[in-house]
Amino acid sequence: MYKGAFSAAVLGAGQVYQGDANKTYRLEAIAGATYAWTVPSGATITSGQGTNAVQVSFGSGATTGTISATVTVNNCPTGTYSKAVTVLPALQLDRVYEDFESNRVITYGW
Repeated sequence: MYKGAFSAAVLGAGQVYQGDANKTYRLEAIAGATYAWTVPSGATITSGQGTNAVQVSFGSGATTGTISATVTVNNCPTGTYSKAVTVLPALQLDRVYEDFESNRVITYGW
């Protein structure tokens, strides 16, 4: 068992939306450690598996769950650390009233 000082908090967003990409989750780095990450259903680790930080994309079918990492140092598991993540439905934008370009739904009277 690893006996060094270690912050056991998984850092990252606790609330995300379906369709969010490249959200970072991380643990404090330990020299010589490996990290095995798991993510909720519908989410994908896009980079960083095996390291102390991962990039996660939440697909359109992503569900609420936990992001967890099992940390191993010198072939001895130190434990599994988790963060609860709430996945909300994707933001819906049905109309852009003014984007200061040519896409207007509003007309101005003079």
